[in-house]
Amino acid sequence: MGVVKPQGNQLEIDVANRWANRLIGDQQPTQGDSRQVQWQDGLLGGTPHQAGPNTFITFQYYNKDSELLPSGLIGPVTLLRGDEDS
Repeated sequence: MGVVKPQGNQLEIDVANRWANRLIGDQQPTQGDSRQVQWQDGLLGGTPHQAGPNTFITFQYYNKDSELLPSGLIGPVTLLRGDEDS
């Protein structure tokens, strides 16, 4: 393919957090107000629900004191040189 040079290559890696960590983080005390969600009849019986600043779930699997899960690049990262003929 000819895209890898003998030197001067740059590798970019995007790393995302785990959803559980996002849910736990959204339950932490914030500077701003959390939003109030009002559903039609059916879901949650039409009752108002305090949602975190960014997420909303109908069952709280985690709370603000739950331990964060490992996230990011976990374990040894290995770069392998591929054969161009493959």
